[in-house]
Amino acid sequence: MGINIKLYHSSTEDIPWDDWEQVRRSAQDGMVIGMEPDFLAIIERTMGDCSKIWYALIYDDNQQPVAVAVLTTLTVDLAIMAGKGIQRTVNALRKIKSSLMKVTIMFVGIPVSIGQKGMLFVPGADQEAILAELDKVVVRLGKQEKAPFACYKEHIAEELDELQPLLKLGYLRQDSLDMHVFNERFSSFEDYLSNLSSHRRHDVKRSLRKVEKAGVEIKRYTSAEDICRLYTTEIHAMYNAVVDQSDNKFEILPREFFLDLASSFAGKVALTCLVQNEKILAYNWSLNLHDHYHFMFCGNDYSLNNKLDLYFNLMYAELDYAFKSGASEIHVGQTAPHFKMRMGCVQLPLYLYIKGTGVISNLIIKLAGGALFPKRQDMEPADIYNSKYKAKQQQVPN
Repeated sequence: MGINIKLYHSSTEDIPWDDWEQVRRSAQDGMVIGMEPDFLAIIERTMGDCSKIWYALIYDDNQQPVAVAVLTTLTVDLAIMAGKGIQRTVNALRKIKSSLMKVTIMFVGIPVSIGQKGMLFVPGADQEAILAELDKVVVRLGKQEKAPFACYKEHIAEELDELQPLLKLGYLRQDSLDMHVFNERFSSFEDYLSNLSSHRRHDVKRSLRKVEKAGVEIKRYTSAEDICRLYTTEIHAMYNAVVDQSDNKFEILPREFFLDLASSFAGKVALTCLVQNEKILAYNWSLNLHDHYHFMFCGNDYSLNNKLDLYFNLMYAELDYAFKSGASEIHVGQTAPHFKMRMGCVQLPLYLYIKGTGVISNLIIKLAGGALFPKRQDMEPADIYNSKYKAKQQQVPN
Protein backbone atom coordinates (compact mmCIF):
# COMPACT_ATOMS: atom_id res chain seq x y z
CA MET A 1 0.00 0.00 0.00
CA GLY A 2 1.44 3.36 -1.01
CA ILE A 3 1.23 6.19 1.48
CA ASN A 4 1.33 9.85 0.57
CA ILE A 5 1.71 12.48 3.29
CA LYS A 6 0.79 16.09 2.66
CA LEU A 7 2.28 18.43 5.25
CA TYR A 8 1.01 21.94 6.00
CA HIS A 9 2.88 24.31 8.29
CA SER A 10 0.04 26.75 8.91
CA SER A 11 -3.74 26.70 8.89
CA THR A 12 -3.56 29.77 6.65
CA GLU A 13 -2.39 27.43 3.89
CA ASP A 14 -4.96 25.74 1.70
CA ILE A 15 -5.53 22.75 3.98
CA PRO A 16 -8.23 20.31 2.76
CA TRP A 17 -10.22 20.43 5.98
CA ASP A 18 -12.98 18.30 4.43
CA ASP A 19 -10.48 15.42 4.27
CA TRP A 20 -9.35 16.09 7.85
CA GLU A 21 -12.97 16.01 9.04
CA GLN A 22 -13.68 12.86 7.03
CA VAL A 23 -10.98 11.06 9.01
CA ARG A 24 -12.18 12.53 12.31
CA ARG A 25 -15.78 11.48 11.70
CA SER A 26 -14.85 7.95 10.69
CA ALA A 27 -12.31 7.34 13.46
CA GLN A 28 -13.93 5.58 16.40
CA ASP A 29 -12.61 8.17 18.84
CA GLY A 30 -12.22 11.06 16.44
CA MET A 31 -13.98 13.61 18.63
CA VAL A 32 -11.01 14.23 20.92
CA ILE A 33 -10.29 17.88 21.66
CA GLY A 34 -6.72 17.69 20.47
CA MET A 35 -7.76 17.05 16.86
CA GLU A 36 -10.45 19.76 16.67
CA PRO A 37 -9.48 22.24 13.93
CA ASP A 38 -10.77 25.13 16.07
CA PHE A 39 -8.69 24.01 19.04
CA LEU A 40 -5.59 23.60 16.89
CA ALA A 41 -6.14 27.08 15.49
CA ILE A 42 -6.09 28.47 19.04
CA ILE A 43 -2.73 26.81 19.67
CA GLU A 44 -1.37 28.21 16.42
CA ARG A 45 -2.61 31.74 17.14
CA THR A 46 -1.58 32.00 20.78
CA MET A 47 1.45 29.72 21.22
CA GLY A 48 3.44 30.59 18.13
CA ASP A 49 6.29 32.08 20.16
CA CYS A 50 6.98 28.76 21.94
CA SER A 51 5.59 26.06 19.65
CA LYS A 52 5.48 25.35 15.92
CA ILE A 53 2.68 23.32 14.39
CA TRP A 54 2.24 21.17 11.27
CA TYR A 55 -0.85 19.39 9.97
CA ALA A 56 -0.26 16.02 8.29
CA LEU A 57 -2.94 14.57 6.01
CA ILE A 58 -2.20 11.02 4.97
CA TYR A 59 -3.61 9.37 1.82
CA ASP A 60 -3.59 5.90 0.31
CA ASP A 61 -2.98 4.86 -3.33
CA ASN A 62 -6.48 5.95 -4.27
CA GLN A 63 -5.92 9.40 -2.77
CA GLN A 64 -8.40 8.64 -0.02
CA PRO A 65 -7.59 10.17 3.40
CA VAL A 66 -6.69 7.36 5.80
CA ALA A 67 -5.13 9.24 8.73
CA VAL A 68 -4.37 12.68 10.12
CA ALA A 69 -1.77 13.86 12.60
CA VAL A 70 -0.76 17.10 14.27
CA LEU A 71 2.96 17.68 14.79
CA THR A 72 4.28 20.31 17.18
CA THR A 73 7.50 21.42 18.81
CA LEU A 74 7.94 22.51 22.40
CA THR A 75 10.93 23.01 24.67
CA VAL A 76 10.29 20.94 27.79
CA ASP A 77 12.01 19.89 30.96
CA LEU A 78 12.88 16.19 30.60
CA ALA A 79 12.99 15.90 34.39
CA ILE A 80 9.26 16.64 34.78
CA MET A 81 8.32 12.95 34.65
CA ALA A 82 11.25 11.73 36.72
CA GLY A 83 11.17 10.80 40.38
CA LYS A 84 11.83 13.28 43.17
CA GLY A 85 15.44 12.17 43.57
CA ILE A 86 16.36 12.90 39.96
CA GLN A 87 14.48 16.21 40.05
CA ARG A 88 16.42 17.32 43.14
CA THR A 89 19.72 16.37 41.50
CA VAL A 90 18.83 18.18 38.28
CA ASN A 91 17.70 21.30 40.15
CA ALA A 92 20.99 21.37 42.03
CA LEU A 93 23.00 21.02 38.81
CA ARG A 94 20.96 23.79 37.20
CA LYS A 95 22.68 26.24 39.51
CA ILE A 96 25.67 25.59 37.26
CA LYS A 97 23.82 25.21 33.95
CA SER A 98 20.24 26.48 33.94
CA SER A 99 19.32 24.79 30.62
CA LEU A 100 20.25 21.27 31.78
CA MET A 101 17.73 18.67 30.49
CA LYS A 102 15.59 21.38 28.88
CA VAL A 103 15.27 20.29 25.26
CA THR A 104 13.04 20.79 22.23
CA ILE A 105 10.86 17.78 21.43
CA MET A 106 9.03 17.03 18.20
CA PHE A 107 5.61 15.81 19.29
CA VAL A 108 2.93 13.93 17.47
CA GLY A 109 0.36 15.60 19.67
CA ILE A 110 -0.49 19.03 21.00
CA PRO A 111 1.65 21.14 23.39
CA VAL A 112 -1.21 21.39 25.90
CA SER A 113 -1.58 19.06 28.90
CA ILE A 114 -5.10 17.69 28.55
CA GLY A 115 -4.27 14.03 27.95
CA GLN A 116 -4.96 14.14 24.21
CA LYS A 117 -3.38 12.20 21.37
CA GLY A 118 -2.41 13.76 18.06
CA MET A 119 -3.14 11.09 15.46
CA LEU A 120 -6.26 9.39 14.05
CA PHE A 121 -6.76 6.49 11.63
CA VAL A 122 -9.79 5.49 9.61
CA PRO A 123 -10.98 1.93 10.31
CA GLY A 124 -9.04 -0.63 8.31
CA ALA A 125 -6.11 1.68 7.56
CA ASP A 126 -2.67 0.12 7.13
CA GLN A 127 -1.31 1.56 10.37
CA GLU A 128 2.13 -0.02 10.04
CA ALA A 129 2.70 1.55 6.61
CA ILE A 130 1.31 4.89 7.79
CA LEU A 131 3.51 5.02 10.90
CA ALA A 132 6.61 4.07 8.90
CA GLU A 133 6.08 7.00 6.50
CA LEU A 134 5.00 9.41 9.20
CA ASP A 135 8.11 8.62 11.23
CA LYS A 136 10.31 9.75 8.33
CA VAL A 137 8.52 13.12 8.42
CA VAL A 138 8.75 13.38 12.20
CA VAL A 139 12.50 12.63 12.28
CA ARG A 140 13.20 14.98 9.38
CA LEU A 141 11.32 17.83 11.05
CA GLY A 142 12.99 17.03 14.36
CA LYS A 143 16.43 17.44 12.83
CA GLN A 144 15.31 20.56 10.97
CA GLU A 145 14.02 22.13 14.20
CA LYS A 146 17.02 20.95 16.25
CA ALA A 147 14.73 18.75 18.34
CA PRO A 148 16.82 15.80 19.59
CA PHE A 149 13.77 13.76 20.62
CA ALA A 150 10.50 12.69 18.98
CA CYS A 151 7.44 11.70 21.00
CA TYR A 152 3.94 10.36 20.30
CA LYS A 153 1.53 11.24 23.12
CA GLU A 154 -0.96 10.50 24.92
CA HIS A 155 -2.39 7.05 24.10
CA ILE A 156 -4.71 4.78 26.04
CA ALA A 157 -4.08 1.06 26.61
CA GLU A 158 -6.57 0.01 23.93
CA GLU A 159 -4.38 1.70 21.30
CA LEU A 160 -1.13 -0.03 22.17
CA ASP A 161 -1.58 -2.91 19.72
CA GLU A 162 -2.05 -0.60 16.75
CA LEU A 163 1.04 1.35 17.80
CA GLN A 164 3.30 -1.71 17.97
CA PRO A 165 5.04 -0.61 14.73
CA LEU A 166 6.54 2.32 16.64
CA LEU A 167 8.57 -0.14 18.71
CA LYS A 168 10.06 -1.54 15.50
CA LEU A 169 10.93 2.03 14.51
CA GLY A 170 13.07 2.43 17.63
CA TYR A 171 10.62 4.11 19.99
CA LEU A 172 10.38 3.19 23.65
CA ARG A 173 6.94 3.03 25.22
CA GLN A 174 6.77 4.78 28.57
CA ASP A 175 4.11 5.60 31.13
CA SER A 176 2.70 9.10 31.00
CA LEU A 177 0.62 10.90 33.63
CA ASP A 178 -2.75 9.21 34.13
CA MET A 179 -6.01 10.89 33.27
CA HIS A 180 -8.55 10.74 36.11
CA VAL A 181 -12.06 9.82 35.04
CA PHE A 182 -15.25 9.98 37.08
CA ASN A 183 -17.38 7.00 36.06
CA GLU A 184 -20.22 7.19 38.56
CA ARG A 185 -23.26 9.29 37.65
CA PHE A 186 -25.31 11.46 39.97
CA SER A 187 -27.95 14.11 39.32
CA SER A 188 -26.05 16.73 41.34
CA PHE A 189 -23.32 17.16 43.91
CA GLU A 190 -25.96 16.87 46.66
CA ASP A 191 -26.97 13.49 45.24
CA TYR A 192 -23.30 12.45 45.21
CA LEU A 193 -22.83 13.68 48.78
CA SER A 194 -25.84 11.73 50.05
CA ASN A 195 -24.34 8.49 48.72
CA LEU A 196 -20.93 8.89 50.34
CA SER A 197 -19.90 6.94 53.41
CA SER A 198 -20.37 8.87 56.64
CA HIS A 199 -16.61 9.28 57.09
CA ARG A 200 -16.03 10.63 53.58
CA ARG A 201 -19.14 12.82 53.74
CA HIS A 202 -17.85 14.32 56.99
CA ASP A 203 -14.52 15.21 55.31
CA VAL A 204 -16.24 16.85 52.35
CA LYS A 205 -18.66 18.83 54.51
CA ARG A 206 -15.78 20.06 56.66
CA SER A 207 -14.23 21.59 53.55
CA LEU A 208 -17.57 23.01 52.41
CA ARG A 209 -18.12 24.71 55.77
CA LYS A 210 -14.83 26.58 55.45
CA VAL A 211 -15.96 28.52 52.40
CA GLU A 212 -19.52 28.91 53.68
CA LYS A 213 -18.34 30.53 56.93
CA ALA A 214 -16.02 32.82 54.96
CA GLY A 215 -18.86 34.01 52.75
CA VAL A 216 -17.35 32.52 49.60
CA GLU A 217 -19.79 32.14 46.71
CA ILE A 218 -19.72 29.93 43.64
CA LYS A 219 -20.14 31.90 40.43
CA ARG A 220 -20.26 30.35 36.99
CA TYR A 221 -19.60 32.27 33.78
CA THR A 222 -20.49 30.83 30.37
CA SER A 223 -20.72 33.92 28.20
CA ALA A 224 -17.55 34.57 26.20
CA GLU A 225 -18.04 38.29 26.76
CA ASP A 226 -18.26 37.89 30.55
CA ILE A 227 -15.30 35.50 30.69
CA CYS A 228 -13.04 37.74 28.60
CA ARG A 229 -13.98 40.73 30.75
CA LEU A 230 -13.25 38.90 34.00
CA TYR A 231 -10.08 37.11 32.94
CA THR A 232 -7.62 39.89 33.56
CA THR A 233 -3.84 39.70 33.74
CA GLU A 234 -4.12 39.57 37.54
CA ILE A 235 -6.54 36.64 37.41
CA HIS A 236 -4.35 34.81 34.89
CA ALA A 237 -1.44 35.15 37.34
CA MET A 238 -3.30 32.68 39.59
CA TYR A 239 -3.01 30.05 36.84
CA ASN A 240 0.73 30.77 36.67
CA ALA A 241 0.90 30.23 40.45
CA VAL A 242 -0.64 26.78 40.03
CA VAL A 243 1.88 25.90 37.33
CA ASP A 244 4.72 27.06 39.60
CA GLN A 245 3.45 24.77 42.38
CA SER A 246 3.10 21.76 40.08
CA ASP A 247 5.58 18.88 40.18
CA ASN A 248 5.02 18.33 36.45
CA LYS A 249 5.49 21.58 34.56
CA PHE A 250 4.97 20.83 30.88
CA GLU A 251 3.83 24.08 29.27
CA ILE A 252 2.81 27.55 30.44
CA LEU A 253 -0.18 28.79 28.49
CA PRO A 254 -0.51 32.51 27.77
CA ARG A 255 -3.58 34.49 28.81
CA GLU A 256 -4.48 34.84 25.12
CA PHE A 257 -4.95 31.07 24.89
CA PHE A 258 -7.78 31.18 27.42
CA LEU A 259 -9.44 34.26 25.92
CA ASP A 260 -9.35 32.62 22.49
CA LEU A 261 -10.69 29.37 23.96
CA ALA A 262 -13.69 31.19 25.46
CA SER A 263 -14.44 32.95 22.19
CA SER A 264 -13.87 30.01 19.83
CA PHE A 265 -15.93 27.55 21.91
CA ALA A 266 -18.59 29.98 23.09
CA GLY A 267 -21.32 28.21 25.04
CA LYS A 268 -19.14 25.13 25.55
CA VAL A 269 -16.48 26.73 27.76
CA ALA A 270 -17.23 27.81 31.32
CA LEU A 271 -15.29 29.51 34.11
CA THR A 272 -16.29 28.32 37.59
CA CYS A 273 -15.12 30.71 40.31
CA LEU A 274 -14.97 30.88 44.09
CA VAL A 275 -15.66 34.52 44.93
CA GLN A 276 -15.40 36.45 48.22
CA ASN A 277 -16.54 40.08 48.33
CA GLU A 278 -16.40 40.25 44.53
CA LYS A 279 -12.80 38.98 44.54
CA ILE A 280 -11.99 35.75 42.67
CA LEU A 281 -10.05 33.41 44.97
CA ALA A 282 -9.92 30.35 42.71
CA TYR A 283 -11.28 29.26 39.35
CA ASN A 284 -11.46 26.33 36.98
CA TRP A 285 -11.83 26.26 33.21
CA SER A 286 -14.02 23.52 31.77
CA LEU A 287 -15.04 22.43 28.28
CA ASN A 288 -18.15 20.38 27.55
CA LEU A 289 -17.73 19.06 24.03
CA HIS A 290 -19.12 16.01 22.21
CA ASP A 291 -20.81 14.83 25.42
CA HIS A 292 -17.45 14.80 27.23
CA TYR A 293 -16.98 17.13 30.19
CA HIS A 294 -13.35 18.19 30.66
CA PHE A 295 -11.90 19.81 33.77
CA MET A 296 -9.11 21.83 32.22
CA PHE A 297 -6.95 24.43 33.99
CA CYS A 298 -7.32 26.16 37.32
CA GLY A 299 -6.05 29.19 39.22
CA ASN A 300 -5.68 29.54 42.96
CA ASP A 301 -4.85 32.11 45.63
CA TYR A 302 -2.38 30.00 47.59
CA SER A 303 -2.33 32.45 50.49
CA LEU A 304 -5.87 31.25 51.30
CA ASN A 305 -5.82 27.76 49.86
CA ASN A 306 -5.15 25.81 53.07
CA LYS A 307 -7.33 28.01 55.23
CA LEU A 308 -10.37 27.65 52.95
CA ASP A 309 -9.60 24.38 51.12
CA LEU A 310 -10.00 26.35 47.91
CA TYR A 311 -8.83 23.64 45.54
CA PHE A 312 -11.04 20.97 47.11
CA ASN A 313 -14.09 23.22 47.07
CA LEU A 314 -13.41 24.30 43.51
CA MET A 315 -13.33 20.67 42.35
CA TYR A 316 -16.57 19.92 44.23
CA ALA A 317 -18.27 22.90 42.59
CA GLU A 318 -17.07 21.83 39.13
CA LEU A 319 -18.20 18.27 39.75
CA ASP A 320 -21.72 19.56 40.45
CA TYR A 321 -21.84 21.23 37.03
CA ALA A 322 -20.39 18.13 35.39
CA PHE A 323 -23.14 15.96 36.88
CA LYS A 324 -25.87 18.39 35.87
CA SER A 325 -24.53 18.54 32.30
CA GLY A 326 -25.48 14.90 31.78
CA ALA A 327 -22.19 14.24 29.97
CA SER A 328 -21.41 10.60 29.21
CA GLU A 329 -17.76 11.04 30.25
CA ILE A 330 -16.20 13.27 32.91
CA HIS A 331 -12.44 13.83 32.63
CA VAL A 332 -11.03 15.42 35.79
CA GLY A 333 -7.44 16.00 34.65
CA GLN A 334 -3.97 14.54 35.22
CA THR A 335 -2.83 16.29 38.42
CA ALA A 336 -3.55 15.79 42.16
CA PRO A 337 -4.04 12.01 41.85
CA HIS A 338 -4.51 11.24 45.56
CA PHE A 339 -7.27 13.79 46.03
CA LYS A 340 -9.04 12.86 42.80
CA MET A 341 -9.01 9.18 43.70
CA ARG A 342 -10.55 10.06 47.08
CA MET A 343 -13.13 12.08 45.18
CA GLY A 344 -14.19 8.91 43.35
CA CYS A 345 -12.15 8.97 40.15
CA VAL A 346 -10.45 6.00 38.54
CA GLN A 347 -7.12 6.04 36.70
CA LEU A 348 -7.06 5.99 32.91
CA PRO A 349 -3.45 5.01 32.10
CA LEU A 350 -1.83 7.00 29.31
CA TYR A 351 1.31 6.11 27.39
CA LEU A 352 3.85 7.87 25.22
CA TYR A 353 6.43 6.70 22.71
CA ILE A 354 9.80 8.44 22.56
CA LYS A 355 13.10 8.10 20.72
CA GLY A 356 16.06 10.21 19.74
CA THR A 357 16.19 11.78 16.29
CA GLY A 358 19.96 11.30 16.26
CA VAL A 359 22.41 8.61 17.36
CA ILE A 360 23.45 10.28 20.64
CA SER A 361 19.96 11.36 21.72
CA ASN A 362 18.60 7.91 20.90
CA LEU A 363 21.31 6.33 23.04
CA ILE A 364 20.39 8.66 25.92
CA ILE A 365 16.76 7.56 25.78
CA LYS A 366 17.66 3.88 25.66
CA LEU A 367 20.04 4.17 28.61
CA ALA A 368 18.10 6.63 30.78
CA GLY A 369 14.48 6.20 29.68
CA GLY A 370 13.55 4.10 32.69
CA ALA A 371 14.82 6.75 35.10
CA LEU A 372 13.25 9.67 33.24
CA PHE A 373 9.88 7.95 32.92
CA PRO A 374 9.32 5.86 36.06
CA LYS A 375 6.59 3.25 36.06
CA ARG A 376 3.21 4.43 37.29
CA GLN A 377 1.98 3.47 40.72
CA ASP A 378 -1.45 1.96 40.21
CA MET A 379 -3.93 3.14 42.80
CA GLU A 380 -7.01 1.21 43.81
CA PRO A 381 -10.30 3.13 43.56
CA ALA A 382 -11.14 4.65 46.94
CA ASP A 383 -13.91 3.04 48.98
CA ILE A 384 -15.98 6.20 49.47
CA TYR A 385 -19.64 5.18 49.00
CA ASN A 386 -22.12 3.97 51.60
CA SER A 387 -23.41 0.40 51.74
CA LYS A 388 -26.81 1.35 50.31
CA TYR A 389 -25.27 2.84 47.17
CA LYS A 390 -22.84 -0.07 46.71
CA ALA A 391 -25.68 -2.58 47.04
CA LYS A 392 -27.68 -0.68 44.42
CA GLN A 393 -24.71 -0.66 42.02
CA GLN A 394 -24.25 -4.41 42.39
CA GLN A 395 -27.80 -4.86 41.13
CA VAL A 396 -27.18 -2.84 37.98
CA PRO A 397 -26.55 -5.19 35.00
CA ASN A 398 -23.16 -4.84 33.29
